[in-house]
Amino acid sequence: MQIYLIILFILFGFSLSKAQEQVALIDSLIQEINTAQSDTSLANIYLELADNYKYLDQDSTLKYVNLAKASIVETYYPKGLATATGYEAGIYFMRGEYEKVAETARIGLQEIEGVENLEKLRADLLRIIGVSYGSRGIYDLSLKFFLDSQNIYKAIGDSAAIITSLNNIGVVHLKLNDFEEALEIFEELSRIADFNNPDNVTIPVNLGFIYYELGQLQRAKDQLQQALNYPGEIDKRAYGLSYFKLGEIYSLEGKFDEAIDAFNASIAVYAGLDNELEKVQSLNGIARVYLEQNDYLAAETYANQALDISTRFNGLPQKRNSLETLYLLNKKNQQPSKALSFLERFHEVSDSLQNAEVDSEIARLSAEYEFYQKENELLIKQKEQELKNQAQINRQKLISIGLIIVVGLALILIIFMHRTNLHKKETNKLLSLKNDEIQDKAEKLEQSNVVKNRLFSILAHDLRGPLSSLYGAFHLIESNAVSQEELDRIIPDVAKRFKYTSTLLNNLLQWSQSQMEGYKVEPSRFDLISLIEEKKQLLKTKLDEKEINLTLPEGEYVVYADRNMIDLVVQNLISNSTKYCFKGGQIEVSITGQDEEGARVSIKDSGIGIKSEDIEKLFSDGFYTTEGTYSEKGTGLGLMLCKDFITRNNGEIWVESNYGKGSTFHFTIPHP
Repeated sequence: MQIYLIILFILFGFSLSKAQEQVALIDSLIQEINTAQSDTSLANIYLELADNYKYLDQDSTLKYVNLAKASIVETYYPKGLATATGYEAGIYFMRGEYEKVAETARIGLQEIEGVENLEKLRADLLRIIGVSYGSRGIYDLSLKFFLDSQNIYKAIGDSAAIITSLNNIGVVHLKLNDFEEALEIFEELSRIADFNNPDNVTIPVNLGFIYYELGQLQRAKDQLQQALNYPGEIDKRAYGLSYFKLGEIYSLEGKFDEAIDAFNASIAVYAGLDNELEKVQSLNGIARVYLEQNDYLAAETYANQALDISTRFNGLPQKRNSLETLYLLNKKNQQPSKALSFLERFHEVSDSLQNAEVDSEIARLSAEYEFYQKENELLIKQKEQELKNQAQINRQKLISIGLIIVVGLALILIIFMHRTNLHKKETNKLLSLKNDEIQDKAEKLEQSNVVKNRLFSILAHDLRGPLSSLYGAFHLIESNAVSQEELDRIIPDVAKRFKYTSTLLNNLLQWSQSQMEGYKVEPSRFDLISLIEEKKQLLKTKLDEKEINLTLPEGEYVVYADRNMIDLVVQNLISNSTKYCFKGGQIEVSITGQDEEGARVSIKDSGIGIKSEDIEKLFSDGFYTTEGTYSEKGTGLGLMLCKDFITRNNGEIWVESNYGKGSTFHFTIPHP
């Protein structure tokens, strides 16, 4: 173990004496374990070991964190548990598992809820949650948690923590492209920070990023080299970020070999941290270097690697950048159809990022409402207890006075108790009315949130996609990136999409009205087969893209229902079948039943099918969704809308599926 640690110190530029000093410290801590007198002291030793390993070996850090937790299972020691979760969150952060970071830090906050004299630890955990949101691109929430933590640091006078928190706030301004504000923060930090503290090495890294955005490339390189030359032990992510930004600078300067070397150095750092997601930005950087050199094959190889990693680890900002690289690649390589496809997916991911911010804000508001509701309940209980205590005191006084002059004050006592009871009844009545008012507001808020969430999801699911497609097509036409032959092919498709988008917008407005004010079904007679044929033509591009054969019944089949609702149902079901079919798949639409009985429509596909335990989730209000065979995204809204509209037309909808072999969706349209 000692030889291993010494080698680590040498590899990262540490002195041999410092390595031996660290090893000696760890050895002494391990020896203390054998003499620990209590679970609490043993936990503290394990936590100190975890702290000493945090820049050296992630596995060892987690090992001692778990030993610390295990040693205090039977002991009430909230500070120890919260500290352990903080170290654990730090490891998840270095590995790029940002959702786990926030989840773990919140567990730590729960452990110390209501415990006094732990403000520093509470602020650290809030700051960790802010880092998690910032790493996922949710900057508004990230800034909120950073400001909350900074207020605590200021209250307790922790200057080192204030610097760290201010560093985080500066990074948020950098991510929000507020470069002047970010520069002002980091230049101030560079003047006041103690650079013997390894946590502050991120200051020159961030200054390098800011100077790069402001076009001051030499100053950017100087700051990044300062971070790379730091003599002590630091968070190795600082190396990875510095190499990445140097790669971008060399790319701008036309030094392509140096750029690729820097990008590869960044990738190697993150490989050592088991952080796959952070490799994406450098893989995209290499792809764009090769794109500048017109080496389309190499550029596509690296861009596809970046897209695969970001898809597997659900990194939306990284996936958006990878899709943008592939769009630019195919546009420059005169592949307009593929360029349009990647541009559409780029806008879909951008919308998903925006929706993630909306969902997080809604969750935050709901949590705040729940907090204030509990606070009101507590105040009500306190008021009731105060009234009870006051009444008890008053009764005791009256009894004492009554013992002295029983007869003379008997009447006064009766009158006073009567008034007290009246006052208590009035108070209870007011409390009851207040409770009813709070409950009413809670129900209205919940209903409003449900409608708002559904409306946001509808817009993202069924409207923004077509609009992004239209925008992409017009963008390609405007930039003259298509030949006349491609133009002749794209124009009719654009016209169809525009017509569909107009119709879709009208349907969405009707649905929103139905959710908020009620909606009247307007049935009419129409040919169901003709309607399905229209949907086939509308979805032709998606069907052709996967080479899917869609077969329909022939002839005419007249039904009596709300045509707009059935139109949206058919479109959603065929789109879902297309989404989960593999290339070369088959979709078959059939209609059975006599005119007097109504119609039963079946849409059968040869796709991936549905697991039996997931079938009951499909038509619920939980917005259940999974990715398609081409990583297509969804909101889970489509099937919920289908169920809503079929039910309004007095029909039923259900699914039969054999996982791995395909699914069949059925719905009925009975006559009234």
